[in-house]
Amino acid sequence: MFQGDASCPFVIYGTMGIGKTSLLTKVAHYYHNLLFIDPSEEEQEENASPIPDFVPVIVMRLMGNPDQTYPMQDLLTELTQQICVAYGQEAPPPSTDVSETIDTFHDCMNFATKGNPLFILLDAVDNLSVPIMLDDLEWLPESLPEDVKLIITVTQAAEENTDRDILADLQDKISDPECFLELGTLPDMDAFKAIQQRLYTEDRGLSEKQAISVALLVQKCTHPMYLQFLGNAVVRWPSFYIFDAEYPPMADCLDEMILQVKLVYNMLHHIYICSFLKIHFITTK
Repeated sequence: MFQGDASCPFVIYGTMGIGKTSLLTKVAHYYHNLLFIDPSEEEQEENASPIPDFVPVIVMRLMGNPDQTYPMQDLLTELTQQICVAYGQEAPPPSTDVSETIDTFHDCMNFATKGNPLFILLDAVDNLSVPIMLDDLEWLPESLPEDVKLIITVTQAAEENTDRDILADLQDKISDPECFLELGTLPDMDAFKAIQQRLYTEDRGLSEKQAISVALLVQKCTHPMYLQFLGNAVVRWPSFYIFDAEYPPMADCLDEMILQVKLVYNMLHHIYICSFLKIHFITTK
């Protein structure tokens, strides 16, 4: 889906924790491994390493921490310098003029070639801090050079939040609906298969009663973040672990979730997750 002929940026969107950053990093990993060797090159020495005919240039930024500010002008300056270095070009000195910074960023994309295409991957662009005199998306080009792909992620705003809806602005700016991908929750069967795959990779299994209870658990919620923490809990169940199917062991999942959130994320994420669980009737705590 990311290798089409569309010349506009590609937008991945969804609610917080749905897996946008994970997908973006997988895209980066996929492009990183795209090294095509021309099999017709037989003139190389026997022991010489083959020279790739297709080497993508990948520039990526993860900006999902809501406690940190990401000034738009600083980001574009860093991206421009990294792109120039990657293509062996002299990086221009940083400019204090915002419009000049934006134009320079757009111009440096023209360094991309078919043999060295450019992939710019930007996570959580809705966390960018844009100067007040500019529109939120003025930095984003409407059209890209032929050998450039720009993929961004954005969090889908709550319906009641109408102050700053970046997704709506993106949909106004990018007219092609094929350039948008919404990440949603999984169907129940796919969610159950995801748990099974996690167990398989850990060389674990479930008893028949445990499998029935896991199926009941995923019927309550198939949000990827919930499934991740549920999987972390399930792989530690001993084979004799039995519980009342009318009251599944949500405490296991919640304990794992709270532990991981405290270790990795901040209190804002912790509050969001607990609110999410309560809204979806997973817990009343």
